[in-house]
Amino acid sequence: MGNFCWGWCCGGGAKLYVIDNGWDIHQVSKDLATVVSSASLPASATGHIDFDAAGNVIVANGQYLLSYTPSLGGVNWSQLYTDFTQFNDIAIDLSNGWIYAACHPGTGGAPNIKGVRKFNLSDGSEIATGGWPYDLGTQSSGFPSAIAWAVDIDSNGDVWVGKYTKSSAGNPTLTKLSSAGSFIADYQPFSVSSGTGPQYEHPAALAIDSSNNVYCALSRLGTLFTNHLVKLNSSGVKQWGATPDASGNLGDDVFLFDNETKVVVSCNVNGSPNNTVYAYNSAGSLLWGDNTNRDMNGICRDEDDNLYVAIQDTVGTYTVVSYDKDGNELDRLSQSAVSGWGFDVGYFPG
Repeated sequence: MGNFCWGWCCGGGAKLYVIDNGWDIHQVSKDLATVVSSASLPASATGHIDFDAAGNVIVANGQYLLSYTPSLGGVNWSQLYTDFTQFNDIAIDLSNGWIYAACHPGTGGAPNIKGVRKFNLSDGSEIATGGWPYDLGTQSSGFPSAIAWAVDIDSNGDVWVGKYTKSSAGNPTLTKLSSAGSFIADYQPFSVSSGTGPQYEHPAALAIDSSNNVYCALSRLGTLFTNHLVKLNSSGVKQWGATPDASGNLGDDVFLFDNETKVVVSCNVNGSPNNTVYAYNSAGSLLWGDNTNRDMNGICRDEDDNLYVAIQDTVGTYTVVSYDKDGNELDRLSQSAVSGWGFDVGYFPG
């Protein structure tokens, strides 16, 4: 989800973007006080932000994949894919010019269930060679048996996918693929406790650090699994699991900050959790949490390690909230300044 462009950034000034549920994308100031520019996107049910090396915004919006640049007048290219329901997540390989996507297949016997896809960054066209698109499972009872919810890339170019398996014995799974679309391994790092589930409990977000440690947030609509955030080493061995301070937290996004020494996870709300944003150190100890806003979505950070979190609150009044790295709230973007609550945020440092 929300992103910070590393390493390949060019000039042109820092830019912060947010997608709201009015299907608009907005460039806003870092203090969240000014909307610099706005543009309409195709109506959708999801919105995800990433960047190419030049600072063009890559947006996966429902069934659309597009490149957007406000200074050039809007959309550079746009592709519509109708053989799946929506993009659940995207990750960009800048070195090779590829976009990887976790895609949500349709229900009721939809023709396509190949949930992990690969696209060209230059124009959004799909790459259908080697093992791509990758099939996560077979269709059963009119519903896909496996759904890709999250995707990220490690420094070796391997693709990690958060997979939800719908079955009585289902377990949230991380699948590791090569850049050619070949299967490498499956990992199931979440601790089983007791309660209802496993239906609809899935790895909702991934973040991978420079040592290829993998952080995964679990969306917990049931209560079978105790952790809402786990850390795996580069071999897929679980290092620790963080347990929320109340039941019902749905992990939505996860993001590394402060030189990769800390990790923050945002949560939507199911029940009455104490916090909806949590920050942990690299050993899994809780550093701070905030419960000011009810439902939290995508996360990004700026060069000063200020954090920006999209707010999905249908009864609230704000779209984005910012924090310093110690969890102190800095600013908020009002829903009245844009078109509604926030899906995702992204920051390009310029």
